[in-house]
Amino acid sequence: MVTMRYFAAIFLALSMKALLISCSAHTKVVLDNEGKPFLSGYFYYIVPATGGSIGQANSRDTHFNCATSIVQHSESNRGIPVGFTLKSRVLNGAAAVNESTSLFINFQIPNLRCGNAISSGWKVHHAKLEGHYFLSLGGHDLSKEHLFQIVKSTGHYSYKILYCPNGKGCKNVGVVPDADGVHRLGLNDTSLDVLFVRA
Repeated sequence: MVTMRYFAAIFLALSMKALLISCSAHTKVVLDNEGKPFLSGYFYYIVPATGGSIGQANSRDTHFNCATSIVQHSESNRGIPVGFTLKSRVLNGAAAVNESTSLFINFQIPNLRCGNAISSGWKVHHAKLEGHYFLSLGGHDLSKEHLFQIVKSTGHYSYKILYCPNGKGCKNVGVVPDADGVHRLGLNDTSLDVLFVRA
Protein backbone atom coordinates (compact mmCIF):
# COMPACT_ATOMS: atom_id res chain seq x y z
CA MET A 1 0.00 0.00 0.00
CA VAL A 2 2.86 2.34 0.94
CA THR A 3 4.62 1.52 -2.33
CA MET A 4 1.49 2.31 -4.38
CA ARG A 5 1.05 5.64 -2.61
CA TYR A 6 4.72 6.43 -3.17
CA PHE A 7 4.52 5.80 -6.91
CA ALA A 8 1.22 7.68 -7.12
CA ALA A 9 2.84 10.69 -5.43
CA ILE A 10 5.81 10.52 -7.79
CA PHE A 11 3.51 10.30 -10.83
CA LEU A 12 1.47 13.28 -9.62
CA ALA A 13 4.60 15.37 -9.03
CA LEU A 14 5.99 14.57 -12.48
CA SER A 15 2.65 15.35 -14.11
CA MET A 16 2.48 18.74 -12.39
CA LYS A 17 6.07 19.51 -13.43
CA ALA A 18 5.29 18.63 -17.05
CA LEU A 19 2.20 20.84 -16.94
CA LEU A 20 4.20 23.78 -15.59
CA ILE A 21 6.88 23.32 -18.25
CA SER A 22 4.22 23.15 -20.95
CA CYS A 23 2.55 26.34 -19.68
CA SER A 24 5.82 28.26 -19.44
CA ALA A 25 6.80 27.20 -22.94
CA HIS A 26 3.63 28.73 -24.31
CA THR A 27 3.68 31.87 -22.14
CA LYS A 28 6.52 34.13 -23.22
CA VAL A 29 7.03 37.65 -21.95
CA VAL A 30 7.35 40.35 -24.62
CA LEU A 31 10.81 41.98 -24.53
CA ASP A 32 11.86 45.51 -25.42
CA ASN A 33 14.80 46.36 -27.69
CA GLU A 34 17.21 45.81 -24.79
CA GLY A 35 15.85 42.40 -23.91
CA LYS A 36 14.03 43.67 -20.81
CA PRO A 37 10.42 42.71 -19.95
CA PHE A 38 7.84 44.85 -21.72
CA LEU A 39 5.54 46.43 -19.10
CA SER A 40 2.02 47.75 -19.30
CA GLY A 41 1.61 51.05 -17.49
CA TYR A 42 4.80 52.42 -19.09
CA PHE A 43 5.30 54.21 -22.39
CA TYR A 44 7.26 52.91 -25.38
CA TYR A 45 8.15 54.08 -28.85
CA ILE A 46 7.02 51.68 -31.55
CA VAL A 47 9.96 51.65 -33.94
CA PRO A 48 9.48 49.92 -37.32
CA ALA A 49 12.27 47.47 -38.11
CA THR A 50 12.40 48.98 -41.61
CA GLY A 51 13.03 52.48 -40.22
CA GLY A 52 11.00 55.59 -39.58
CA SER A 53 8.59 56.13 -36.70
CA ILE A 54 4.94 55.65 -35.72
CA GLY A 55 2.79 58.68 -34.99
CA GLN A 56 -0.30 60.66 -35.78
CA ALA A 57 -0.94 61.88 -39.31
CA ASN A 58 -0.39 65.49 -40.26
CA SER A 59 -3.54 67.32 -41.26
CA ARG A 60 -2.62 67.00 -44.94
CA ASP A 61 -2.40 63.21 -44.60
CA THR A 62 -6.09 62.53 -44.09
CA HIS A 63 -9.46 62.94 -45.77
CA PHE A 64 -11.11 63.74 -42.42
CA ASN A 65 -11.67 67.15 -40.82
CA CYS A 66 -8.83 66.48 -38.40
CA ALA A 67 -5.89 64.08 -38.30
CA THR A 68 -7.08 60.73 -36.92
CA SER A 69 -4.88 58.39 -38.95
CA ILE A 70 -1.98 56.42 -37.43
CA VAL A 71 0.94 56.41 -39.82
CA GLN A 72 4.55 55.40 -40.38
CA HIS A 73 6.59 58.58 -40.79
CA SER A 74 9.84 58.50 -42.72
CA GLU A 75 11.61 60.72 -40.18
CA SER A 76 14.23 59.08 -37.99
CA ASN A 77 12.79 60.46 -34.74
CA ARG A 78 11.05 57.92 -32.54
CA GLY A 79 7.53 59.25 -33.00
CA ILE A 80 4.90 59.49 -30.28
CA PRO A 81 5.23 57.34 -27.12
CA VAL A 82 2.54 54.71 -26.78
CA GLY A 83 0.98 53.17 -23.69
CA PHE A 84 -0.37 49.61 -23.42
CA THR A 85 -3.10 48.60 -21.00
CA LEU A 86 -3.93 44.95 -20.34
CA LYS A 87 -7.59 44.13 -20.82
CA SER A 88 -7.60 42.50 -17.36
CA ARG A 89 -5.83 45.42 -15.64
CA VAL A 90 -7.51 48.57 -16.96
CA LEU A 91 -7.67 50.08 -13.46
CA ASN A 92 -4.44 48.54 -12.09
CA GLY A 93 -0.72 49.30 -12.28
CA ALA A 94 2.19 47.96 -14.27
CA ALA A 95 2.54 44.32 -15.27
CA ALA A 96 4.73 42.29 -17.61
CA VAL A 97 2.99 41.66 -20.94
CA ASN A 98 2.94 38.14 -22.35
CA GLU A 99 2.69 37.39 -26.03
CA SER A 100 -0.86 37.03 -27.39
CA THR A 101 -2.34 38.95 -24.44
CA SER A 102 -5.30 41.21 -25.21
CA LEU A 103 -4.50 44.88 -24.60
CA PHE A 104 -5.47 48.43 -25.48
CA ILE A 105 -3.07 50.89 -27.16
CA ASN A 106 -3.02 54.65 -26.60
CA PHE A 107 -0.74 57.49 -27.65
CA GLN A 108 0.76 59.21 -24.61
CA ILE A 109 -0.25 62.72 -25.64
CA PRO A 110 -3.87 63.89 -26.06
CA ASN A 111 -5.23 64.13 -29.59
CA LEU A 112 -4.66 67.89 -29.77
CA ARG A 113 -5.12 68.07 -33.53
CA CYS A 114 -8.79 67.19 -33.06
CA GLY A 115 -9.28 69.44 -30.05
CA ASN A 116 -9.57 66.44 -27.69
CA ALA A 117 -12.87 65.59 -29.39
CA ILE A 118 -11.43 62.16 -30.29
CA SER A 119 -9.50 59.99 -27.83
CA SER A 120 -5.85 59.03 -28.33
CA GLY A 121 -6.72 55.31 -28.18
CA TRP A 122 -6.13 53.08 -31.20
CA LYS A 123 -8.92 51.37 -33.09
CA VAL A 124 -9.72 50.05 -36.55
CA HIS A 125 -11.92 52.32 -38.64
CA HIS A 126 -14.64 49.93 -39.77
CA ALA A 127 -15.63 52.00 -42.79
CA LYS A 128 -13.58 50.49 -45.59
CA LEU A 129 -11.56 53.21 -47.31
CA GLU A 130 -9.78 52.67 -50.62
CA GLY A 131 -10.35 48.92 -50.19
CA HIS A 132 -8.66 48.76 -46.76
CA TYR A 133 -9.47 48.96 -43.08
CA PHE A 134 -7.18 51.60 -41.56
CA LEU A 135 -6.18 52.22 -37.96
CA SER A 136 -7.29 55.50 -36.45
CA LEU A 137 -7.63 57.29 -33.15
CA GLY A 138 -10.83 57.20 -31.11
CA GLY A 139 -10.47 53.84 -29.34
CA HIS A 140 -11.58 53.31 -25.74
CA ASP A 141 -10.14 51.04 -23.04
CA LEU A 142 -13.50 49.53 -22.16
CA SER A 143 -14.45 48.40 -25.66
CA LYS A 144 -13.55 44.84 -26.66
CA GLU A 145 -13.70 45.99 -30.29
CA HIS A 146 -10.47 47.93 -29.73
CA LEU A 147 -8.23 45.09 -28.53
CA PHE A 148 -4.78 44.29 -29.92
CA GLN A 149 -2.13 41.64 -29.25
CA ILE A 150 1.66 41.41 -29.61
CA VAL A 151 3.31 38.28 -31.03
CA LYS A 152 6.94 37.44 -31.83
CA SER A 153 8.27 38.01 -35.31
CA THR A 154 11.39 36.53 -36.86
CA GLY A 155 13.84 39.36 -36.13
CA HIS A 156 15.87 39.81 -32.94
CA TYR A 157 13.56 41.44 -30.33
CA SER A 158 11.11 42.26 -33.12
CA TYR A 159 7.37 41.73 -32.88
CA LYS A 160 4.22 42.27 -34.85
CA ILE A 161 0.96 43.81 -33.68
CA LEU A 162 -2.34 42.06 -34.31
CA TYR A 163 -5.82 43.50 -34.23
CA CYS A 164 -7.94 41.05 -32.21
CA PRO A 165 -11.50 42.30 -31.58
CA ASN A 166 -12.96 40.45 -28.59
CA GLY A 167 -9.60 38.68 -28.27
CA LYS A 168 -10.07 36.49 -31.37
CA GLY A 169 -10.16 36.58 -35.16
CA CYS A 170 -6.77 38.32 -35.18
CA LYS A 171 -5.47 40.14 -38.27
CA ASN A 172 -2.03 41.58 -39.02
CA VAL A 173 -1.40 45.29 -38.59
CA GLY A 174 0.78 46.43 -41.48
CA VAL A 175 1.52 49.48 -43.60
CA VAL A 176 -0.93 50.39 -46.36
CA PRO A 177 -0.09 53.38 -48.62
CA ASP A 178 -3.22 55.44 -49.30
CA ALA A 179 -4.09 57.40 -52.45
CA ASP A 180 -1.90 60.29 -51.26
CA GLY A 181 1.11 58.02 -50.74
CA VAL A 182 0.86 58.25 -46.95
CA HIS A 183 1.99 55.06 -45.20
CA ARG A 184 -0.99 54.43 -42.96
CA LEU A 185 -1.30 51.57 -40.50
CA GLY A 186 -4.08 49.19 -41.44
CA LEU A 187 -5.11 45.56 -41.66
CA ASN A 188 -2.84 43.81 -44.12
CA ASP A 189 -1.68 40.31 -45.07
CA THR A 190 1.88 41.47 -44.43
CA SER A 191 2.63 42.58 -40.88
CA LEU A 192 4.87 45.48 -39.85
CA ASP A 193 7.77 44.24 -37.74
CA VAL A 194 8.48 46.60 -34.85
CA LEU A 195 10.74 47.08 -31.84
CA PHE A 196 9.61 48.52 -28.52
CA VAL A 197 11.90 51.22 -27.10
CA ARG A 198 11.27 52.47 -23.56
CA ALA A 199 10.36 56.18 -23.61
